[in-house]
Amino acid sequence: MTRLHFDPQQNYDCLMCGRGCRAGWDIPVEPEVVANLEQQPLVLRIVGEQGPVFRTVTDEEGRDKTFIQNSKDCPNCRFLAADQLCSIHREMGFEAKPATCKLFPFVMTQTPEGIFAGTTYYCTATRQNYGRNAAVHEADLRQQLEHGAPINKVAMDGLVIHNRYYISYRDYLGLERELLRRAESVGLLDALSQAAMGLGKLMAGLPELEDGVRPIGKMLPELWEHAPTPGAPQLRFLNDLQVCDYFKFSLERPLWDEVEAALFENTPFSLPHFGWRGTLAELNALKDDRFDGQIERYLSHLVWRKGLVVHALLLASLLQFAMLPHFLKIYAALLAHKRGHEVCDQDYWDALEEAETYLVTHGRNRRVVNELAVQVLLNQLRGQSPT
Repeated sequence: MTRLHFDPQQNYDCLMCGRGCRAGWDIPVEPEVVANLEQQPLVLRIVGEQGPVFRTVTDEEGRDKTFIQNSKDCPNCRFLAADQLCSIHREMGFEAKPATCKLFPFVMTQTPEGIFAGTTYYCTATRQNYGRNAAVHEADLRQQLEHGAPINKVAMDGLVIHNRYYISYRDYLGLERELLRRAESVGLLDALSQAAMGLGKLMAGLPELEDGVRPIGKMLPELWEHAPTPGAPQLRFLNDLQVCDYFKFSLERPLWDEVEAALFENTPFSLPHFGWRGTLAELNALKDDRFDGQIERYLSHLVWRKGLVVHALLLASLLQFAMLPHFLKIYAALLAHKRGHEVCDQDYWDALEEAETYLVTHGRNRRVVNELAVQVLLNQLRGQSPT
């Protein structure tokens, strides 16, 4: 029997808040689930009230995939009732739901050492660490896995770092152990920064590979020789770069040049959604460190569930994780500014929701931000222009 791993520090029991059902995600629906639901009075009733409940998309390989219908104007799942409960679950039972819905908020990752049952911090109960330890759900999760629950996979070999250089899973575990060992003395936030900058320095000293691939696992211990002191200027610049690139995606195109100038010349720029205008230095001055403990718990869970190697590339993932505290503090401060009060817990929870939605667990469309940061870092370390 495959071993299931559970984070001993992570609790979860559903609060029935319906948050995941209002996120506007594309929820895939298996053909057998569609066939079952389409025969039910529930679907006919919802179609009459709201319109189609499913939409079908043809992928690049000509395969049809069905999703629960939603839109930008109405992101709620069609099956979410007024009391924020799932009408499929209530009228037909848990087993009638799509696999993705049954699994939420768990994020399953298969590795050579077993399956890690992590959770997404988009979920209210998860981020507030509410309920019993997540391990109490093992029996239910095993049943879902037997019926094809979605799962991430991490291979034994070929985990790409950058530009065709790769390591094995065993080598990655060695890096992770050293990361956590250092975290005991300097904290996980600084340990991640050290790992990101050290690995960047190591990669900057290697030639670009045009053809073929090369393992560098035996070189990984060297990265800690290059680990910088906390607050290294290069890392501060990269944090600002990633945050600015994130905000550019949410701005009208004419404002992008303002953001670029703010990054390199420290001139004012605007974030109209928050009603804020100022320099990057002024934006950074808004940050509040009161959430460091909660941020560390979040990052610890991401590392535990193998978030650094689920998505290529390792160096890009390290830079992203090292940037997250910076992002969360700035975003929480901007929300507080918009709402006209001092930074509070709700601002942090909402910032965390934004990070999970667009940057981390559910944010596959932000990969370009992280990879740009990698290239800027390597250019800097090679003595080239940062742009």
